[in-house]
Amino acid sequence: MAMIVGHSQTKYLKSSTLCPVFPYPGFKVKDFMRGHLEFYKQLCQKSIKTIALVVGANDIGRSSAAHIAEEVKDLCFRFHSLSPQSCILVSEILPRGRDLFHEQTPRRIESESIFLEEWNAVAAEVNCRLRELAGSFDWLTIISQWQFHSMSGAHRRLLGNTF
Repeated sequence: MAMIVGHSQTKYLKSSTLCPVFPYPGFKVKDFMRGHLEFYKQLCQKSIKTIALVVGANDIGRSSAAHIAEEVKDLCFRFHSLSPQSCILVSEILPRGRDLFHEQTPRRIESESIFLEEWNAVAAEVNCRLRELAGSFDWLTIISQWQFHSMSGAHRRLLGNTF
């Protein structure tokens, strides 16, 4: 059995009894355990083999890359303490692109480009720090967003082919 916990992107994933999905739109990393510890503790007492986390994007712009990576690390350790038998997958933060649904004026494109360049630089640094962290623990794997959403190959096997 696997479970997926994450911010708004997870609401598009299909939840099942073999792989429940817990979407928390707008949550920052520190919010994922707040008020949910007992629930996760009970859930993790079942035969959870894999816990997939999709976190961090809502922290960008509010915290430094180092702080975000540290909070993700703390979250991983909290889940690992609840379920030491589980493999924990952390999805990298997906880079953002331009908003093509609104009128593209030169001023909008310029301001959006500055924002996106800064946002994506922080996301890339968080992802780099998470990959470095994962090299230290055999129970922790960092996967790209593209791999997570396609759930192909080894990552699908890690989740027990529940998709």
